[in-house]
Amino acid sequence: MKILVTGDAHLGRYPSRISDSSRELSVGQVWEASVDWAIGHKVDAVVLTGDMADNKNSYFEAYSVLKRGIDRLVDQAIPVYAVAGNHDFDVFPRLVEDLQVEGVKLLGPRGSWSRAILHTASGEEACLTGWSFPQSHFRASPLDTFPVPNTDIPVIGVVHGDLDGGQSDYAPLITSELQQQPVAVWLLGHIHAPKWIPRPGAGILYPGSLQALDPGEPGPHGPWLITISQGGKVTATQLPLATVRYETVEIDVSGLSDLDQIESGISRNLQRRTEVLSGNYPALRRVIYRPELTGKSRLYRAIKRQQWTQLTHLEIESRELRGTVDRITPNVTPYHDLAEISGFSDPPGVLAQWLLDLKEARIPDELRDRAVKAIRHVLRAKAYAPLGSHEPDPASVEQLLIEQGELLLDELMSQKIHE
Repeated sequence: MKILVTGDAHLGRYPSRISDSSRELSVGQVWEASVDWAIGHKVDAVVLTGDMADNKNSYFEAYSVLKRGIDRLVDQAIPVYAVAGNHDFDVFPRLVEDLQVEGVKLLGPRGSWSRAILHTASGEEACLTGWSFPQSHFRASPLDTFPVPNTDIPVIGVVHGDLDGGQSDYAPLITSELQQQPVAVWLLGHIHAPKWIPRPGAGILYPGSLQALDPGEPGPHGPWLITISQGGKVTATQLPLATVRYETVEIDVSGLSDLDQIESGISRNLQRRTEVLSGNYPALRRVIYRPELTGKSRLYRAIKRQQWTQLTHLEIESRELRGTVDRITPNVTPYHDLAEISGFSDPPGVLAQWLLDLKEARIPDELRDRAVKAIRHVLRAKAYAPLGSHEPDPASVEQLLIEQGELLLDELMSQKIHE
């Protein structure tokens, strides 16, 4: 039994950090490619795990794109089963109703579980049981009302929810509770990062967003193929049909002697990465890079101060794939031997010892308290008011102290060299 699974398409949105609006980069294009794959490989069903539409403003765009794909699937006798998510809780049920197409089943309307039986051409059967969002927020677990199936055929659970998210507003679910149910596999929506958790217990799949929409969704994207064997074994395979990818690339700049060499190194690294991606992911048309500079460098201050704006105009091509740079993150550290410098009692020596203490989590209480007080004062400024009240995060405070301390040490050592 072969089932194509996708969700979180958010039809109506377009990938960010892209200047043009080419149709081949749209979510709709990837949805159509997924339909092509399903028909070409004769899958037994297609399952949509919620948030296929983005919101009410995208109703007509989602309607036309979804209808074309669903019509083609149904024409090929491939049924479509779906649940509504928190973004399309009101839009998707209306879409299904307006489509007026047999072979499309909305599972769990209005927050109540419902079932449907899938009959395959080979005579196999499966029971699909699903739950849809009744409103945009739902703080209880859908499993609280889950009707335990009493059947000998494989059970496939379909629900849009927040897995292991604690006190979530979006139908919180717990991995252990899902795996304890007599279900062959759970197909989930809501989280945009693809994730497959195989047995023990029921398998759990987040197919992730169909098309990557922003840098927070790195790596390959696309629908997934779920295969259920006669013995009940479940396998999951991602189909990387997405045309857009966001990628962070670490580039070690240790040993490079000037900024020109670093810029050349960035270009060479991204060119190689683009060639690898174009060979391994033929559907890709655009990759948006965020290079991260790492290593120890004598150019620490220059790297930290450099704006790198010229590299945002860099374009790299390999076959049909084009790469661009969104931003560069300088995570380098100064080329200084802290242990050696800390052996002196001068200001660089005292600062070097503080940095060693910071990196080993031995932070002086006075230094920590003063830093927290200063950062809290900044966060309470009017400019930060729209973000709400936030207390300084301890890990962020420590990292900020280390970064600023390294900048200061680099400056002190530079002055010492020139004396």
